[in-house]
Formats: sequence, structure tokens, C-alpha cells
Amino acid sequence: MKIDFKQWDIGGKTIFLSTCLAILSLFFKWVSFAFFSENGFGQGGIIFLILFIYPVIKLLQDKPLNKMVGYICAGLGVICGIWYISSKTTDFLGTTINAASTGPYVFIAACVLLAFGIFKRQ
Repeated sequence: MKIDFKQWDIGGKTIFLSTCLAILSLFFKWVSFAFFSENGFGQGGIIFLILFIYPVIKLLQDKPLNKMVGYICAGLGVICGIWYISSKTTDFLGTTINAASTGPYVFIAACVLLAFGIFKRQ
């Protein structure tokens, strides 16, 4: 297993960059409410990175990727991100608010980018 960015096709590069973006999203705020905010590590968002393991391992091993499994991983990532955002909706002083911040949105974007990379992977 090695990182050989120059040898990868556009799909491989996109898969790698989407994984980096997913990791980066954990450093963003995932919850922000009044004086309270917490990043993805504190909110347990790191568990969502499991969905990136299969595509990245296949990329680093330079082995063929089962696109259906890859699409399932990317789709589950989008679903998990949407679920997370909707789980942060609450009532506060008679008003419905959503405390989700930028992190889960960046994670969803990374999952969409992962799906594009899987589509372009040879």
C-alpha cells in the first residue's frame, strides 16, 4: 500500500481528496449553540469515517473497486450526515432550532465527492 498520487486516475485522486475532506470535517464545529460548540471528534463523528475505509484501502492497494459497494458507502455517508443534522433539531423557548454546524455539511459534501470519485475510478 502506497500513496502514488501521480499514478492515480481522476477517480482515485477524487477518492483520496474526499477522504481528506471527510477527516478535515471533523475539525470543524459539528454542534454550535449559544456558547457551546463541539467538533466532530467530541460529537463522535469519527465513526462515520468507517464508510471511507473500503474505497481508500482498494485505492491504496491498487486493486479493482466494487463500484456498488463504494456507492453504498457513499450513500450511507450522506444518509448518516443528514440523520446527524436532523438529530440536532430541538425546541428552545418555543422555537425549533437546529444546533448542527458546518462539520456535518462538509462531511456530506465529502461523501458526494466520494461517489463522484467512485464513478470516475477505472
